[in-house]
Amino acid sequence: MASTDQRWLPFAACSGASTVALALAVTAGAATRSWSGNPNSNAASNITHPPSTTRPLDHAAARSGSAFRTPSHCASLVPPPAESLPMPITLTVFEDSPDRGRGLARDMQVRWALEELGLAYAVRGVSFATMKGAEHLARQPFGQIPAFEEDGLTLFESGAIVLHLAERHPGLLPADPHARARALAWMFAAVSTIEPPIVEWAMARMLERDADWFAARQPMLEERVRTRLAQLAARLGERDWLEGGFTAADLLMISVLRRLERAPMLPEQPRLVAYIARGEARPAFQRAFAAQRALFEARARAND
Repeated sequence: MASTDQRWLPFAACSGASTVALALAVTAGAATRSWSGNPNSNAASNITHPPSTTRPLDHAAARSGSAFRTPSHCASLVPPPAESLPMPITLTVFEDSPDRGRGLARDMQVRWALEELGLAYAVRGVSFATMKGAEHLARQPFGQIPAFEEDGLTLFESGAIVLHLAERHPGLLPADPHARARALAWMFAAVSTIEPPIVEWAMARMLERDADWFAARQPMLEERVRTRLAQLAARLGERDWLEGGFTAADLLMISVLRRLERAPMLPEQPRLVAYIARGEARPAFQRAFAAQRALFEARARAND
């Protein structure tokens, strides 16, 4: 648990890392914006566990309050004062994601990076109306998600957030300077070269189906995506990852490629299909996906 204050380690051994993450978030005060403090509240699922453990927070126990009870043999431990602890990470995300829990919203790659690095975080859900308000615009000037806050720092743009995390914490960039530079180049390629034609193709299918030019324009948009996918697959070759081991470059690239899950162009590149599957098989990805899915499902239940 590289991100956890060392003074919390006795509690990790005593109560389990998931409870420590929750205690840290609540004690430091950042989590109170997304968790009411009521153990019967569904919003308790907005607090996630440190990814360095595969043990998820028991949400049923959280709702009953049992997840927050201290075992008797830990009663003598006194937690460090809240004012001496660093503020935990808070991630602002869709309150009700339009992707319906498919992990395509742009907070997903940030969640994934946090999970890969073993960093605990709290979640603040915002509505579309709230996203256009002054408070959120102060965090994200374009009224989008995600926004990232930690210890007085506020960042926007998912790629920039992932880059910040990768540079600050070991594990998502190579140590070798040349390999690191190449990984950074691939991070920029993901968001600047591969993603734009994919987004344009997807938006045309979503918004232009009734337009006179839709049928004539689609082959051109599909061909642009095909070209980029073929170039990427040729460079990836038989390697598992773009630059040696798994890096932030793969995290961003796979996040971009997942937008093509229903596209006819992706199956034409089996290397990329396998590449995406390798990324999705990583435990950190699965934890990130489950966390965003749980938020969507809790919202859906609340709306029933």
